[in-house]
Amino acid sequence: MVMLNSYERENRQLNDAVSSLRADKEALEASIYEAQQLLDQLQMRRDHLEAELSKVSAKRDALQIFDAHSISRLKCIYSPENADSAENGGILDTASLSVKRKDFIFIGKVGLAQYHCVRNGLLNMRN
Repeated sequence: MVMLNSYERENRQLNDAVSSLRADKEALEASIYEAQQLLDQLQMRRDHLEAELSKVSAKRDALQIFDAHSISRLKCIYSPENADSAENGGILDTASLSVKRKDFIFIGKVGLAQYHCVRNGLLNMRN
């Protein structure tokens, strides 16, 4: 009888240990599931950010090309060779100089607008 009580006590202890291990296993499985869900969300976020980075990089490259083109164009328009002076024979008349000034202003406005678009896009991505 004493041995039977000892075995029953040991059996209860083992059953309690098994129940505790099952509960721990279920908790771990729930944690693994949550971690997998978080990993999936982070993967989607990373893909989205990579796409945004690609768009911003393309805009930056386009803006750099635009800026380089604008600078070279402005250098051509306002180079000393094209200046309207008596020394070089008055290459530009007043009307063409006025057109070139309007062109300069247009290039400046477009460049500034593109700069603000890109800058705002970058600032929005940080938020």
